[in-house]
Amino acid sequence: MIAGTSRSATGLPPALCWVGPGKSAFAGAAGKDRLGEVVEAPGPEEVLSAFGGGGDAAFLRSLAAYFSAGGGPCLVLNLPPPDSLTAGQRSAWLGENGGPGYRTGLWALADQEEVGTIAVPGLLAQDLRRGLLSGLVAREDLFVVLDELPGGEDEELPLAPRALRASGWVEGREGPVPPSGHLLALLEASDFREDRPERALRALGGPGHPTLTGSPFPSVESWRAWEGLRRSIDLGTRWVLFEQNGEFLWRRLEREVGAFLSRLHRLGLLEGRCADEAFRVHSLAGPRSRRGEGHLLLRIEVRVRGGGRRRVEVGAPLEAAAPESVSKNQPPSALRRPSGAEEGEAACRGRRGGGSASPTNQEAQSLSKNCSGSESESVEKSPDRTREREVSS
Repeated sequence: MIAGTSRSATGLPPALCWVGPGKSAFAGAAGKDRLGEVVEAPGPEEVLSAFGGGGDAAFLRSLAAYFSAGGGPCLVLNLPPPDSLTAGQRSAWLGENGGPGYRTGLWALADQEEVGTIAVPGLLAQDLRRGLLSGLVAREDLFVVLDELPGGEDEELPLAPRALRASGWVEGREGPVPPSGHLLALLEASDFREDRPERALRALGGPGHPTLTGSPFPSVESWRAWEGLRRSIDLGTRWVLFEQNGEFLWRRLEREVGAFLSRLHRLGLLEGRCADEAFRVHSLAGPRSRRGEGHLLLRIEVRVRGGGRRRVEVGAPLEAAAPESVSKNQPPSALRRPSGAEEGEAACRGRRGGGSASPTNQEAQSLSKNCSGSESESVEKSPDRTREREVSS
């Protein structure tokens, strides 16, 4: 490959690189205009420009605290103030999950694939808080941040495996500031990054911010590290959907995923004295993977720092043209690990103008796969995602 040329420019699929746990999103009364719409806002000025004045003061103060603490571009969903709604209108605030393109209310954020964490600063209505946790938290790829009640009042909330209650209301110059905005900015600053992993590793080594009861993750930091890994593998392997099914594709996918995980292990995100202890990648044979019918299934087991041992299953229907034959008695093939640093970096050289792990036949495409819940709890998700499971140690 010519130096300085991206993989996409040459028709090669995107390399497996860290993409993070998704963007932060805020839902609340941002202004009087464009109710029910979602906009991307790099700063508070864009929020005012998009929605006009008349928003909830506490919500806007929390959003301003997020940006002033270093929060990055986020998505903002403008909803009416809950206090202004009648009993019949309050269910419309949460909205309905009518499927992609037909979601309303707070569920509209579920249509935004880049969203990873949703905060609702200043939401104190008990019925809406419980409804939010009972609905959106069923999505494995979404984390919900609520504010604690002012004064630290106790409340009964449903079990929510991917939710956090932010504490520490601050009295600002213009009134009380809900703590969720500032907390989200701190979490983003502590996220794992390949070019700067040290701060994330320190955060994962500490107690972190505890999640609500019922979570398999000890802290929100450990969930964000895991979700960043899951999203990276999901988005970085979608190109296989337009490749010809066969042994060459299976081995190539194993190599690229293995090289990516080897790099994360060297950076300290994956635990284990060696790569064999930190992760395993298998290309599954037999009826479950339906290889001969044009389906591919990779099972990836990893030990993420601070998050225990977990499993991702990446499955996708493939172009079935001229699939290579596979012996029915052949056992699942294990990963052929890269033998050196050059191969370990091969999956990400495209960003810097280097080579690729192996050639491809098609241009990169972006489609989805399937996703389900952990082994202890199966959760219905939007179609076409990866599948994640907790693995007992």
